[in-house]
Amino acid sequence: MKLMTFTYFRNAILTAFLCGSAVSAQQLGDTGAIPFHLDQADIEAGRVTFAPLIEYGDLLFRAVFNKYDGAGRPGSTGTGAARVPDNAPAMIRTSGPDANSCVGCHNQPRVGGAGDFVVNVFVLAETLDPFTESVSGQFSNERNTLGMFGAGPVEMLAREMTDDLLNIQAGALAQARFTSANVVAQLNTKGVNFGSIVAHPDGTVDTSLVQGVNKDLMIRPFHQKGAVFSLREFTNNAMNHHHGM
Repeated sequence: MKLMTFTYFRNAILTAFLCGSAVSAQQLGDTGAIPFHLDQADIEAGRVTFAPLIEYGDLLFRAVFNKYDGAGRPGSTGTGAARVPDNAPAMIRTSGPDANSCVGCHNQPRVGGAGDFVVNVFVLAETLDPFTESVSGQFSNERNTLGMFGAGPVEMLAREMTDDLLNIQAGALAQARFTSANVVAQLNTKGVNFGSIVAHPDGTVDTSLVQGVNKDLMIRPFHQKGAVFSLREFTNNAMNHHHGM
């Protein structure tokens, strides 16, 4: 497969728009905001170089999505759970979809940042069926749009810390099996202590003294309560909630 350089990527976008390869059986002028998609296997194999990957991410972030991209969510809640389509509005500030583009909410002080008060998110409202028009705390939790600067390194740091904790647990279990005795292990990584575990010779682990992280020892750095592990998970949720995709 041809290596995707910046020039190749740019020309491919122009070709897709000019030839209308992104959609079929549509009227002239009807097209999605995104003309084609990158393949994860190509990215992992290095067939997509860094510069066009960043350029494509910028395209996605700034794109004004429409129905040809899949925007609209006619028959699911903001969590992706199925519901019976009803008279829910095409867009609504509370339950969503509530935005046409990522940059619509992430633009302070520049693209990729946080958002003004007017674009606050109503977390949990997207799960309601039927939808809600109320911004009352009874139905949702109002949150300011998060800044995304540096989110990639934050995820990588969380992954490294997770690996450290899981390796500590694996080492304690191996030692417990070898000695036929319980092994207490401190959960220290990057200068942070997350309590301790007790590994038993039978392969079970007592996590009752674990602190500041879930019992699975996975660091989740995103959302206000640390509920999301990766940018991929974060983005999948946001695309469904805010764009109906």
